[in-house]
Amino acid sequence: MKGLPLEEIDVRELELKEEIVLKQTLFSHSFIL
Repeated sequence: MKGLPLEEIDVRELELKEEIVLKQTLFSHSFIL
């Protein structure tokens, strides 16, 4: 993890979290349907 600005790392973490949340909501919605 050298040469990467902290901002870039934060953005990547946020994107990963958003992806996980999207998958979880889609998963729960498929159960409801």
